[in-house]
Parts: sequence; C-alpha cells; structure tokens
Amino acid sequence: MTKIAPKRKPILRIVLISVVAVPILFILYLIIATLLEPIFNNIDKAKFEKLDTQSRALYEEVKAASGGAEMWTYEASCALGGSGGFQAYSQYNCETNISMEAKASSVDQLNALHAKYYTVFDGSTSLKQKTALNEQYPRDFGVRFVRSSADKQYVSSDGNVTCTYLGGLSDGNDVPYGTELSVDKAFVTINLTCFDKARGNWYN
Repeated sequence: MTKIAPKRKPILRIVLISVVAVPILFILYLIIATLLEPIFNNIDKAKFEKLDTQSRALYEEVKAASGGAEMWTYEASCALGGSGGFQAYSQYNCETNISMEAKASSVDQLNALHAKYYTVFDGSTSLKQKTALNEQYPRDFGVRFVRSSADKQYVSSDGNVTCTYLGGLSDGNDVPYGTELSVDKAFVTINLTCFDKARGNWYN
C-alpha cells in the first residue's frame, strides 16, 4: 500500500508570509502613529488648556469667597511619567491644584472653613459629582480635634479629567487618622486637584 506524504508547502508558505508580514505591519504602524501624533497631541493639549482655564476660573471663585481672609494658591504642572510598550510618545502626569492652609486651634475652625469653601467647589459648573463626600472618620471629622479629612471625587464638565476635593485637619506628620493634634502645630488644609495622563508637558 502506497503512503501519501503530508503536504508541507502550504504550511511553509504561511510561516514565510508571517515572518515577512510582521515587520512590515510594525513599520506601517510606526509610520501611521508618527503621522497621527501631531493630531493627537493637539487634541490632548486643547484638553489640558481647557482644564487650566476652568481651574483658574474656579481658583478666582474661591479667592473671592475668602474675602482675603485665607491665602489660596494655584498651580498647574506636569511630570514625566515614562513611556512603555509601543507608545510613540513620552507620557506625562499633568495636574491643576487649588489649595489653602490655615492655622487651627479648634475643630470649629475646620468646620467653618469646610462649610465656607466646600459649597463653592461643589456648586461649580465646571465639575460634575462622581461620589458622595467621604469622611475619614465620621466620628472624628468635624467633631474632634484630631487628624481627620473628608474627600469627594468629581469629573470635569466634559468628563475627561478626574478631580478630588480634600479638606481636613493635620499637623504635617504622617500620623494615623484619629490622632490628637497639638493646638500650636495643627492646621486646616483644603485643596482641589485635577489630574490625568498627558501626551506632553503642556504646563511647562
């Protein structure tokens, strides 16, 4: 009985095509990515320019609400976050930050400042609420003169950037929540930070 040898040419042809095709496809990917990069960069830059404009407007709102009683600061910055995989660009972490710090000798000062500014951030048309106000811990925040905080998540009005409101009592040390604070070292901090990954250092 005659044995029929298996046909190997089609398999060999597929292997050879794959070996040739993979580098070609990779080169095409790099060419397309290079051509499209300026377009994506412009879109990304416009996104963070809009965030900066909205954050500065909100900064002016809280400054007006302070009436000069508290000192507020604004900063927009980017830091290199590295690149990886087949990314044709360096990845940055860009953020805007609105913040204040004030000496505190009683929990009433925290409550007064939180009530004064939380409503400004929470009522802003440039932010959409993502979560409820989260207190660490409810029996401490606004009740006892201890390290405590409350935070709330938002997204920008276009839904592209996540923002976090954070207010609390601290003494600047990394002590556990619930730790009693000294009246001569404690302070209230309130800030809103908006953060996202970026294709460039748009705030340089």
